[in-house]
Amino acid sequence: MREQETGYQIGKDIHVAGFDNIEVSHYLHPRLTTIGYSKRKWGALASEQLLKLIRNELVEDERVYVSLVEGESVCEA
Repeated sequence: MREQETGYQIGKDIHVAGFDNIEVSHYLHPRLTTIGYSKRKWGALASEQLLKLIRNELVEDERVYVSLVEGESVCEA
């Protein structure tokens, strides 16, 4: 449904956030708010953890850092 059909506006009445900061999010209207992260770092960390599990080694929790890429699909109340 379109905004004209419902009367709701994304970013005002409905808030939408994505994950992955893929390139298409920059071309949507309104621009999509999304979460960005390093896929390379995340993949490397996952691989290291998996190898540890295979070797029956202790796997510790790891922190994955992300960033908020602000768009117009989410606004502060």
